[in-house]
Amino acid sequence: MSKTKKILILLGISFAFALFFNLKSYGYSWPIADSNGKVDYQSTYIEFGYGKRTYTVDNNLWKQEGSYCKTENHYGVDITGKPNTTYKIVSVSDGTVIGTSNNRASSIGISFQNNNIRRGNRSGDGGGYGNYVLIKDNDSDKVFLYAHLAPNTINVSRGTRVKLGQVIGTMGSSGDAGHMHLHFEIRRNISSALASPKSTRSNLRLTTRFDYESNLSETINPVKYIYTYQMANDFVTDLYNNALGREPDAKGKADWIDRIMTGKFTQSQVVQGFINSNEFKNKKYNDSQYIEMLYKACLQRNSDSNGKAHYIKCLNSGISRENILNRVANSSEFNNLCTNYYAKDFATSLYKNILGRNPDYNGLKGWTANITSNRLTPVQVIKGFYNSAEFNKKKYNNSDYVERLYRGCLQRNSDVNGKKTHMNLLNRGVARDQVLKGFLNSPEYRKMITKKYGLSNVGL
Repeated sequence: MSKTKKILILLGISFAFALFFNLKSYGYSWPIADSNGKVDYQSTYIEFGYGKRTYTVDNNLWKQEGSYCKTENHYGVDITGKPNTTYKIVSVSDGTVIGTSNNRASSIGISFQNNNIRRGNRSGDGGGYGNYVLIKDNDSDKVFLYAHLAPNTINVSRGTRVKLGQVIGTMGSSGDAGHMHLHFEIRRNISSALASPKSTRSNLRLTTRFDYESNLSETINPVKYIYTYQMANDFVTDLYNNALGREPDAKGKADWIDRIMTGKFTQSQVVQGFINSNEFKNKKYNDSQYIEMLYKACLQRNSDSNGKAHYIKCLNSGISRENILNRVANSSEFNNLCTNYYAKDFATSLYKNILGRNPDYNGLKGWTANITSNRLTPVQVIKGFYNSAEFNKKKYNNSDYVERLYRGCLQRNSDVNGKKTHMNLLNRGVARDQVLKGFLNSPEYRKMITKKYGLSNVGL
């Protein structure tokens, strides 16, 4: 064996050793559980996303909440469920409690009551956060904030070590909250979470900085790490399509989604589970085919010539396929794909539902970057698709145009009465842009965009 080959093999072993001991061994859990403490991502959902939001009251759901409408900054996500249902709040990761509302400098030991009314941020109870818990993640600098908890339900205190999925309280409406929900934030570090990090008292630091691809921000968009059910569903479906070349079976898909939503697996571990499955191995790909499949499964793109040649050379030198899989599934490109998946998933849906095709790599990359950097809002992105030359070349008649509005804006087929209403508007001479605006200002659109992707619900 040549000296060069021995060095490459040793490097491969060292790389695998480093991966084994340094990589995160679990993902992040959805933060809501049922009354028995089982993570519940089916009946709970994001009702208001990160960034600018339009807060309106759905009095069909929250009958006790008065009329309130405001467009405002929102530094986390609000997660709710079925009215009059008890939901537990669980820790999204292993960590340590660095503060709760019970041991701050003001209102020491007070547990605030459920309010069911929006009051603004001068309520004197932690800037409107009500009863809250701050937990420092074990494997990163991130701090998770859980707010508006029900009175007398917080069962942890400063210094408590918590485990992934551990119950820490109950969903409530304390503080500036119009109805029961969890306000969930990710702060970048302890300094951005506590007003006085070195103090023995844990005053929650109020923030005014968004995370738009800036490491200087105090907050991080939660859906970078906490997937919605829709995102987990699409991530797993992509793997079935790209790695196994088929549509998912119901049981298999449900199992993989559960692993993501409960934090049992990281996205990297999910990908490796597919590639290491007997179904994949039985395809008996040669080295060139194997590398191509890694690109499609892990990075959701075709290989580039230089990258593929590099990995083929590694395999020919004796480095194992398992080692190459670890490299790709833990690369910075894969990590960026996972943390920006909310934007990529949303943009992909627009290609399919509006343009009727799968996205091209460069186009998808551009739209994703525009969303994550906040250069374009979701409604501006949608409008961009409908006003594109590609869409206009299709020359849809009014009926087909309205059908595409339903699919692109609401992600469903039209209903008879709704389509008839919009057709009447167009036939009376109302401009297509105005009909599109109506879709993007509708309550159904606002709910869809936050529930599925955790995005801003501000309309045109």
